[in-house]
Amino acid sequence: MSEESMRQVFEFGQLNGWPVSNLRLSPPNSIACLIHWRVAAELLCHLSQNQRQELMSFTGNRESAQSDPKEASTATREWALEYQDSRTSYPWADFTITVENTTSIEVIDSHFHVDRLQRQSRRSTKCSLEELLHSSKVKPRLPVRLVRGVQVFCDPEYFPEVPPSEPGFVAAFGVHPKKVEKFCQQQEANLERLLSFSLASPLGEIGLDFTTSRDSWNLQCEVFQRLLTLCNARRPLILHLREGTRSTGVYNQALEYVRQFCAPSQKIHLHCFTGTCSDVKNWSTFPSCYFGFTGLVGQFNAAQREALRAVPINRLLLESDSPHLNPLDPSQMNTPLFLGDVATLVANVSEYLRKERERYKDKKERGIVKAISELKPREQRNKRRQWRKNAQNKKIKDMRLRNAEQNQLTPPISPLSPDENNQLQQQRR
Repeated sequence: MSEESMRQVFEFGQLNGWPVSNLRLSPPNSIACLIHWRVAAELLCHLSQNQRQELMSFTGNRESAQSDPKEASTATREWALEYQDSRTSYPWADFTITVENTTSIEVIDSHFHVDRLQRQSRRSTKCSLEELLHSSKVKPRLPVRLVRGVQVFCDPEYFPEVPPSEPGFVAAFGVHPKKVEKFCQQQEANLERLLSFSLASPLGEIGLDFTTSRDSWNLQCEVFQRLLTLCNARRPLILHLREGTRSTGVYNQALEYVRQFCAPSQKIHLHCFTGTCSDVKNWSTFPSCYFGFTGLVGQFNAAQREALRAVPINRLLLESDSPHLNPLDPSQMNTPLFLGDVATLVANVSEYLRKERERYKDKKERGIVKAISELKPREQRNKRRQWRKNAQNKKIKDMRLRNAEQNQLTPPISPLSPDENNQLQQQRR
């Protein structure tokens, strides 16, 4: 506790005649903890409307509560639910205490859709960002305060006339892979116009989504390559890459296109990354490639969790992808205020992997698990033979999937002419 908080708790205890000699927040049922303003404010958030009116009446505001219950409820909500001002006057005390911002954790949302938030919450396009942030029916477990972010517009039919100029926020424009079938020349010209407002405006999200029908894969590849020509060294690239249940290698295929059209210094954001450790290693050949993680982390398999662990901390981005992928309840609308819960999921995965390694180390020390060098020669040969057999089976399985995919998915013709392609290949050599 800070000295200021200790003084406030001590004065509050003296006011009510409570012995507050030892100001400690441990154990949780200590007097100092129970009367701390953070605990009291959190408890007030769970009061029902009738309880709020009763509390207002109890604190001497009986007339206002009886004359206008709606006004009393609004007043209670101002100091009970939205206690974010620098100074808050509590009606049940005869003095005013200074309250620090409870959502003091400042976050940057690297990817969210403000236009989809407006449509899903049925708000006007003129509504403020602050209104959209509180449009979800569920509340985050770890409150945060959004200070900056990247607003992504990837639905060409809903592009704004001019890029939004929200202080601290950047607007990115692109075409979602699922929108390529309706992507026309007029929309492409509009996209180039919006990107021309700034040479540093991010391009995205664009990419490949093989969760759709195979009939659209060729068109996705063609549009993806065409849009990559709009990149430059200053313009960050936001990629949407998804593998279907019967497709593999989307990250490798996209990597080939990016290497063909982008410089090694290209800034890249792999949005909602769900790849493996090999994908992390391959894409790390771009020094400015960053990996974004969303609420989907809670549904990761073992390989994806290992990939998350393999991402360096200085290459890891947190994103809400709102209004999608609510980390607490996927059926509810998501907002950037849930970024704290996304961070919790990412931290839990890292902690889980650390505990798994500690558990394996403990079993090894107790002799339950032995290193191969500790086995008998015959057991070592059998173990290595089994490893080679498993690796060979996995290689055959991946090759069959790759061949089946190539038979049904023919690479589209590059938008560049043959002469330009030859020049590009010579430059790469």
